[in-house]
Amino acid sequence: MMPFDFFVENLDEAVEHAKVCGATASKVQYFGEIGTVMFDPAGHPFCISTVWEEGLFAK
Repeated sequence: MMPFDFFVENLDEAVEHAKVCGATASKVQYFGEIGTVMFDPAGHPFCISTVWEEGLFAK
């Protein structure tokens, strides 16, 4: 399994969109205010972040 990391400009909107699509936020968070760890409906982890890191995030 390969986790995906997504770069977004608006974290709150992206997290809300992910929740509407069935994702849930992880109880344990590692990013602080710059990102959120989520799980898709099948339980696969992914991260949403407002900090761009070359080669790490999908646009």
